[in-house]
Amino acid sequence: MKTNTNLWKTRDQALVALNGKLRPVADIIEEAFVCLDECIDRIAALDNQFGRVCGLTLVKARNLTLAMYSLTLEGLAQEGGAILRPLLGAIEKLAYFRQDLSHVEDAINGNLPSEGKIAQIINGEFQDLRDYLSKYAAHSSFSYESLKHLVDYHTFRLKKAQPFNEAVLRKNLEMVFSFLVFTIFEGQKCLAAAGSIDDDFATYIEKLRDKGLAIITID
Repeated sequence: MKTNTNLWKTRDQALVALNGKLRPVADIIEEAFVCLDECIDRIAALDNQFGRVCGLTLVKARNLTLAMYSLTLEGLAQEGGAILRPLLGAIEKLAYFRQDLSHVEDAINGNLPSEGKIAQIINGEFQDLRDYLSKYAAHSSFSYESLKHLVDYHTFRLKKAQPFNEAVLRKNLEMVFSFLVFTIFEGQKCLAAAGSIDDDFATYIEKLRDKGLAIITID
């Protein structure tokens, strides 16, 4: 019986890439996390119920995004889709809170509408993605879309571990960055809704998005 399964081989190779050819990608993702942390601090500084509820929601979104990032380094972005679904819910909750600041009372009293209802109220744009994740990622499924990464179709053997692939990693990191930016923008909009308007910070976020997409996006 083998005594070493080399569980972290894919992650180790991904980290080598992030410290080499993909260094600019790693840097812009790290900058986005720093920006998100700044947004969380600004929300917390409001020191009121709106700030506390939105701050907690942002921290939860941060944790979920970091979990997606970690799974992506392991070559497990498909499994990371199960994490993306609650992340979408967190982002849409922020929109729900900022559209009517009294909505935080729903969270405090344990009366939040379902995620589907919140999406309807805010005219959310993630329903198609949520449906896809529910079908292929968030729940066990034997569909081709859910399982295609588990089989080597050249040999028809099961792939017990997901091998490192730099192009796939880069594409999946684009998704991590994109949802980081979605989260940051919602946090900044919550600040604006609370009257804490900082045009320089808003402009920085827009520039961060544009710079990141220019670095990370591939054809």
